[in-house]
Amino acid sequence: LNVYQQLKSIKIVAAFSKLLPTLATVRRDGNEQQVVTDEIVPGDIILIRMGDKLPADCRFIACDGLKVNTSELTGESKPITATVRCSSEVFMESTNIGFYSTMVEQGTGEAVVIATGD
Repeated sequence: LNVYQQLKSIKIVAAFSKLLPTLATVRRDGNEQQVVTDEIVPGDIILIRMGDKLPADCRFIACDGLKVNTSELTGESKPITATVRCSSEVFMESTNIGFYSTMVEQGTGEAVVIATGD
């Protein structure tokens, strides 16, 4: 019974999250604008602030004290300092790459979207 109640609660919370569209600040053609995250495409430049979730996989092009929490992907509990330089030949380990749903814990920056969706 307890498992059934937990599953039901998870489905309700998921349904609420779908009601409100998630917005991201994007620079397209030199203009900053708010767009729904579903409309982001590779090549868009996203503006990142503390408290944001990354709306897509991206490569950082400007960082000002930017730290991201990748614990959902890697299990690492400490935030990682993002850089604009490639730190590893392994794509998944490089500090200049941010991944979808990664939480920004500190700083600001800009990134170019490299991948969306599955």
